[in-house]
Amino acid sequence: MIRSPTTTTGARPPPSTRANTSARDTKKISSAPLPLEEESPLSPACPRETALSCLLDKINELAANIRQTVREGKSVTSGNKEKIHTASDHIIAVVNEIRALPPTPTATTTEAAPLDDLKNEIKGLSDEIAKLKKDFNTTTQKHTVALGSSPPSDLLLQEINKTFDDKFAKFRKDLEGKTTTYASIASRHTQVRDIPGPASKPASATKFVTPATPPTTRPAIIVSPKQPVSNRQEAIDAFRNTITFKKSNYAPARVATVSHGKLRVEFDSVQHRDDALQRIQSANNAKVSAEVANRLKPMVIIKGIPIDITPEELTNVILGQNVELGEFDNTHLNLKFKRNNRNPALYNAVFIASPGAFRALTSMGRVRVDYQRVHVEEYSPFLQCHSCLQFGHTKNNCKNPSKRCANCAEEGHAHTDCQAVDKSPKCYNCTSHNSRFSNNKHPTNHKATSDTCPILRAMRNKTHNNIDYGSAP
Repeated sequence: MIRSPTTTTGARPPPSTRANTSARDTKKISSAPLPLEEESPLSPACPRETALSCLLDKINELAANIRQTVREGKSVTSGNKEKIHTASDHIIAVVNEIRALPPTPTATTTEAAPLDDLKNEIKGLSDEIAKLKKDFNTTTQKHTVALGSSPPSDLLLQEINKTFDDKFAKFRKDLEGKTTTYASIASRHTQVRDIPGPASKPASATKFVTPATPPTTRPAIIVSPKQPVSNRQEAIDAFRNTITFKKSNYAPARVATVSHGKLRVEFDSVQHRDDALQRIQSANNAKVSAEVANRLKPMVIIKGIPIDITPEELTNVILGQNVELGEFDNTHLNLKFKRNNRNPALYNAVFIASPGAFRALTSMGRVRVDYQRVHVEEYSPFLQCHSCLQFGHTKNNCKNPSKRCANCAEEGHAHTDCQAVDKSPKCYNCTSHNSRFSNNKHPTNHKATSDTCPILRAMRNKTHNNIDYGSAP
């Protein structure tokens, strides 16, 4: 156990007396060694049934002795005393945190942490504290002889704080690592540790992933009047004259107008949709026809797949390694294409998924692929051509022979070759819209590829509204 120097055990002198202490007295005090007991700080032996509590008490006692010794010494400035005092308080706070950890479960569910390992950890910490105190006194003595006053010791204090933090972090990690509880196993599906790929940097911390809430889409049918209609109400009247829901145990969840006088009728379940569809198709003198609303299948992108896993085997690896996807097979998850990753040792893969598989994947947030857990999220099918600036295709599949600039709206060059980059941009699509519709003007002071473009946003929303995300279970 660390004791205070015998020369400082008496009452502390008043401030005026301490201010007049000579350099020679300071040297004498600072050169005095900090005596340690011959007996180990871990003795007498702690009873096995209360070993952890007993050892933690001794850590507290060591920290208290550090604080007392430094406060009574005269070779350390008041500012440095407060810093070391703060370090001691930090030790005590960490010990109290360790005390607050859940009690070790019974031997049937965990492995008991060896008592000898814990003793060795505390013994090593005690030795480190003694060494640092000795170094501190030696450094103080050298600077006192050279300068005649107490030197700043920020670097040494930083070393002390870092050593305390490292030792206790390792101690707590080892203590927790020796126990395996049901709660720790159950939490592994949300507490995910990144494992680096062949050429990636090692992960430095645990990341907690919050899965996204998947959107929902109601089952729907498209209703088309058999006779031409001039407005929405005529289409609704034709639908009502064909089918009634008075004797049914359900009703449409939503009726909306789509193009060319057609109606989109949504239901709360696939069973309700199919029943209504069958009744319309079998109705006598039906005023409308109906068909299932065809929508795009959702897409997901999985990022960070090791290149040693080929695209051909990737689908089977994902379905086989993730029990959450047990109800799905290759018909529910099809690889569309792969994309480059910033890490050349990895690649990204885009899949077309069934609504059920999409909801399962995006709810997980990460999927297991070989020895990693990789990120998965929705992939938007929205496309804009950077050649003609229209939508639904890319530059590689563009059939328009002329190029349009996304910056200045002029034809004949791409935005990468625009000479008006220093001028205010002008949107080609909004300019074209304003020339056709005088009563609904759009601002044009933006690029045609900007997210602020109202035409682009409307087309993106239209694309996303045509995706079949499925309904929540």
